[in-house]
Amino acid sequence: FLIYLIFNNILFNSANLSTEKFIKILAYYRFIFFVFFISTLFRKLNKKKLNFFIKLNLFIILLVIIDIFIQLLLGKDIFGFPGGMCFGEYTHIDFKTLTKEHVLSNLCQRYAGPFNQEFIAGSFIIFVGTLFVSLNFLDETLSNSKKFLFIFSIIICFLATLITGDRNPFVSLVIALFIFFLIEKNYRKLFFKFFSVLFIIGLLTTLLNVHLYERYVSAGRDLLSIPEKFDIFKDKKVKFQSLNEQNHSKNVKKNSFLKNLKKKFYNTQWGAHYLVSIEMYKKKPLTGHGYQSYRIECHKYSYIESSMANVRCSSHPHNYIIQLLSETGLIGLIIYILFLTSIFYKLKNFKSNLNKPLAIFLGALLISFLFPFKPSGSIFSSVNNSFLFYLIGWVVYSFNLTDIRYLKK
Repeated sequence: FLIYLIFNNILFNSANLSTEKFIKILAYYRFIFFVFFISTLFRKLNKKKLNFFIKLNLFIILLVIIDIFIQLLLGKDIFGFPGGMCFGEYTHIDFKTLTKEHVLSNLCQRYAGPFNQEFIAGSFIIFVGTLFVSLNFLDETLSNSKKFLFIFSIIICFLATLITGDRNPFVSLVIALFIFFLIEKNYRKLFFKFFSVLFIIGLLTTLLNVHLYERYVSAGRDLLSIPEKFDIFKDKKVKFQSLNEQNHSKNVKKNSFLKNLKKKFYNTQWGAHYLVSIEMYKKKPLTGHGYQSYRIECHKYSYIESSMANVRCSSHPHNYIIQLLSETGLIGLIIYILFLTSIFYKLKNFKSNLNKPLAIFLGALLISFLFPFKPSGSIFSSVNNSFLFYLIGWVVYSFNLTDIRYLKK
C-alpha cells in the first residue's frame, strides 16, 4: 500500500506532491516496524516481564482516568489543564417539571485530562486501555474472578470515555463489545446483564451531566427528527437559531424518514465533507487525487448541495473509506483492504489458539477501530496510525499465540 502511495503521487498526482509530503509518506514505514516490534518482542518476553509491562500500563491508564474525573469535577486536572470546547450556552434540565431551557455557563463538552487540548483521551482509553485490560484478565481459565474484573474494568473505561465527550471511540467500544459477546460463547450469558448495566450507567450519566446531554443527545435527536411526543422533555422555544438552520428549515419538505435523515445529514459539517469526497472520487475513481489532497481539492466544490458548504474544507473528510477513495482511488482502497485481510488470515489456526478470548476481543477492537459506517480521524494521521498499528501489533501477537505451542514442541 505504501509503495502504491509513492508511485500514485509521483505518476498521477505530482501537482499535489511536495518534498515534505514525500518525506511524510516514507515516514509511514515506521509503523511496519512498530507492528513487528510489538508482535515479535513481547512474544519472546518471559511471563514475569510481560505481566510487569501490562500492569505498568494499567496503572498509567488508571491515572489518566482519575485525572479526567478530577477535570470534570474541579474544572481543571492535576496539571492545571481546563476542559475543551467550552460553550457559553447549555441546556438546563429541570427534572421536576420535565422541561429544559438554554442558559449561560462556562461548562465544556470535551475533557482530555493530561492530553490538554489534544482530544484523544477517549481513543487512548479504548484502544490502549481496554487492550491492556484484556491482556490482563482474558484467558482460557475463565475464572469467575477474572470475568468480573474484566467486566468491571470495561465499565470504568466506558464511563471515562463517555465523560471525555469523544463519540468515535465510545461507538467503537460498543461495536467491539457486541462482536466479542456475539462470538465468545463463554461470555455470552453475561451479554444482557452487562449491556443493561452499561445502558443504565450511560443514560443516567448523560442525563445528569449538562455537557454530555449536549454532546450526545441534542444533536442526535435533531438529526433523527424524533417527534416531540417521543421526547421525555417538553422543549421551550429556543431564543435564537443560526442562519444555516433557518435556511435549512425553509427548504425541508415532508418526505420519508430516510430521505429527511439523509438530507439532514448532508446539511451537517460531516455531510459536507462526504459530499466533497464523493465529487473528488467521481473525477478520479481509480487513482484518486493523491496523499492528503482533500484539504487542497475541497476548495473547488462550493457547489455541493449542503447548507454547510461554507465549512466543507478540513484536513480530512472524517471517514476512512471515503478518504481512501478520494485520495488513493479504488485501487488504493482495494490494496488497503487486502492489507487488513492479511492480518486476519492468521485466524485460520484459531482452533489451536492458546488464548481464544483475547484473540476475539483484540480482533473485535481492531474491527471497531476501522468500522466504515462511523466518523473517524485521518487515515494518514500520525496519532491515528499510532493507535491503529499499536493495536495491530497486539492483534498479531494474540493471533500468533498458536505458534508458541509449536515452537515449544
